[in-house]
Amino acid sequence: MPKLFLGKKYISMKFYLKLIRWPNLLIIIFTMLAIRYGVIYPFLKLYQFEFVLSNLNFGILVLATVFIGAGGYVINDYFDRRIDMTNKPGEVVVGTHIERRKVMSLHNILTGIGLALGFFLSYNIDQGSFAFVFIIISGALWFYSTLYKRQLLVGNILIALLTALVPLLVVLYDVPGVLKQYQVILVQNPIYYEEMKYMMYAAVMFSGFAFLTTFVREIIKDIQDMEGDRDCGRNTLPIAWGIPVAKGVSVFLIIATIFSLLFIYYIFLQGNTISLIYLLVALIAPLLSLIMFILKANSPKDYKFSSQFLKVIMLLGLLYVVPFYFTISHV
Repeated sequence: MPKLFLGKKYISMKFYLKLIRWPNLLIIIFTMLAIRYGVIYPFLKLYQFEFVLSNLNFGILVLATVFIGAGGYVINDYFDRRIDMTNKPGEVVVGTHIERRKVMSLHNILTGIGLALGFFLSYNIDQGSFAFVFIIISGALWFYSTLYKRQLLVGNILIALLTALVPLLVVLYDVPGVLKQYQVILVQNPIYYEEMKYMMYAAVMFSGFAFLTTFVREIIKDIQDMEGDRDCGRNTLPIAWGIPVAKGVSVFLIIATIFSLLFIYYIFLQGNTISLIYLLVALIAPLLSLIMFILKANSPKDYKFSSQFLKVIMLLGLLYVVPFYFTISHV
């Protein structure tokens, strides 16, 4: 295992990778690539439009998001140390493998780099006001870790919103430039504007799916971590209203997700056999199975399995960009 020299001590790199939750960062990267090249690009390709935001600038956008996300994971573990010592003592990194002051320094460095990249990108493309999005995100992650996650449902909703914001960041930085660059063509061809609206709807659909599934996952994780949360005085949904209510809310949100998928198919994808099969097999069937898992769960191990299973469903939802891309490309 490679070693990292820090503070006159050699510390295994694996603990830093664990601290920043590198698999989640890879998912962020994949999400942004999927939205750009699986949702936005096929619509541009229909009319021989090109991206205005260069690949280099898009890479900076991804890096800015990843660095701020990594900083958020680090500060969350920093303030969750006491709870994690109860819920998962064998997995705690802060204070055991990496000193707390160094963890805080790491958060400051990662978040600082992310903000610097976000500011540089925003001003580089003459959209200085966009930089405030990164300030809001980094601030929200800080206050989530220090305050909001202690409050009933507030932390759950905030994390769901931040997760849903990742696909929309790509739209925010990619689409305005396209609209400006091809304004004359779009004005002369109103139908193009309608197609661009469908592109926006598609991005919002992925974002909405991310919001609902993340919300459910946060509630499941709260049930799993009840013991530590209660000891630290947190007012999560299962603590405040009980596990049966928390399960009921989770099931309700899953059912809402299923109906949302069916509604989207009926309004936008009706007649598309590939999309129907994918939605039924890869998303709706697993979501129905998840309901059964949640209702039958009665131990932290069961809830951990449900949480991990839902993470797979979230990835399958993102992978819908593949059939979506080929559907749009062959219109």
